[in-house]
Amino acid sequence: MTNAEAEVRIVETPGGRLFVSMADQGSVARALRNKGRYEKDWTEWMRLHIAPGMRAVDVGANVGYYTVLLASLVGPSGRVIACEPDPVNARLLRRSIAENQFRHVQVVEAAVTDADGRATLYLDTAWHGVHSLARENTVNPGDGRVDVRTVALDTLMTDVAADIDFVKIDAQGAEASILRGARRLLGQMHARVLMEVWPFGIHGLGGTVPAVVNPFLEHGFSGWTMAPSRTLVPVSPESITERAAALGTWSSFNVLWTK
Repeated sequence: MTNAEAEVRIVETPGGRLFVSMADQGSVARALRNKGRYEKDWTEWMRLHIAPGMRAVDVGANVGYYTVLLASLVGPSGRVIACEPDPVNARLLRRSIAENQFRHVQVVEAAVTDADGRATLYLDTAWHGVHSLARENTVNPGDGRVDVRTVALDTLMTDVAADIDFVKIDAQGAEASILRGARRLLGQMHARVLMEVWPFGIHGLGGTVPAVVNPFLEHGFSGWTMAPSRTLVPVSPESITERAAALGTWSSFNVLWTK
């Protein structure tokens, strides 16, 4: 057992009880320890739009804030697949799932990319939610790394044998690769995808902002962003590109894609 697993705090979140490492100094962990909540506006959106019986996938689950929230919303008649490549985060995630008795959650200990295989995950020395498949994408780079399994979204959806209603993607720059392996998801008649756009991280893994926007446009999705009024407003490809170009190294924003 690592220090990150031994020294934990159980926090009450909108979705249930969550195990959070005291050693994790990242923004997500700090927000959870201090407030029991992360991304308030998107949390509220999910509480309004994710319904019992839905099928959801959490790509880049970290310790499971959104996994637990989604599990509480879809209920036992639904299903949640949580993908997290880091073994320490994945074990904390499993503890939280067991604590809440969520039997309808499946943990896939893997990085989601465009193919099934293996990859190196580079570990941030202090922020445990920003491990990445590119070392330069870590905020506090070090020598830590771990060999991890990779899996494509198309593979996960084959296992589900049904359409997916909602996907959250926050994968530290791997979004372009993820979308290359998500043809079945993109081809569905109806789907909602909440995706982080982090330009620096996307470029660090050889992608571009158009590479994470165009696949949605080509498959008939519309983009939305959260306005300061906490309402969703349409967002154009041009405005996404302009906003991305103006961001600092570690800044990002979310786009909701629907059809």
